[in-house]
Amino acid sequence: MRSLQLQHSPRDLPKAGRDVRVRSIATAVPEHVWTQQQVIDLLSEHFEAYRRPLAQQLFASAGIDERHFALAREAFDPDPSADALHVLYRGAAPALARRAAGEA
Repeated sequence: MRSLQLQHSPRDLPKAGRDVRVRSIATAVPEHVWTQQQVIDLLSEHFEAYRRPLAQQLFASAGIDERHFALAREAFDPDPSADALHVLYRGAAPALARRAAGEA
């Protein structure tokens, strides 16, 4: 087995390059807000498992009031392909990153 050797270490960098700090942190959430009840209602329409009392109880007791999604409720697809999900998230992620960076 070959060992991986680093070409450079932090000591090789100029002093300014080693002095890196996180100055601020911000979050950004997608624009579509669903209540917890809307989520369980929608999932219950499409998936039998979410109609079970235990699933209903878990959602109700999760302590979550609302959830943020990159997808509008009207556009919900109960069986999306991985490619479709990737397109959706690739479309939403840059705007979220810009918003978070602008607020940081």
